[in-house]
Amino acid sequence: RAGSGADVERALRGRLGGASALLADHIRLEERQLFPLIERVMPAKQLVAVAAHVEQAERTRTHG
Repeated sequence: RAGSGADVERALRGRLGGASALLADHIRLEERQLFPLIERVMPAKQLVAVAAHVEQAERTRTHG
């Protein structure tokens, strides 16, 4: 027997809440550990080049 609409909604919110927490944890890990590590080990010239490539990719993605 299928659950009621309210049961399905509660289950979906619980799963989305869990996914949301995992995503937030992942982002915090990047911000606090990964990006500072990259900034410490990568030469400034390479960081600037990477930033330029990322910006170009974002412009291409958003503006066709």
